[in-house]
Amino acid sequence: MKRVFLPLDYITGCVDSFDFDGDDKSKSSRLSRALYQVINNDLTKTQKSYIILYYKYKMKPKQIAERYGVNPSTVSRTIARAKKNIFRLLKYI
Repeated sequence: MKRVFLPLDYITGCVDSFDFDGDDKSKSSRLSRALYQVINNDLTKTQKSYIILYYKYKMKPKQIAERYGVNPSTVSRTIARAKKNIFRLLKYI
């Protein structure tokens, strides 16, 4: 069975995209808080930097690589590992 990962921006954007009511609103805010905690506490400094530049500032791996002086494939692999860690830690929320 092939594993499918949702993009991180989907999770962060879902709070703003839908009109939640009642219990759904508390679930989405709990997910947002948990995502924030995971990014700040459970990722390496490099993973956190790349994830923020990639999702918040919409930079491409090539642009991030140029900024840090690394290969674009290194950036892509680091982002993939970070996403895997995030989903592993948030899958039961």
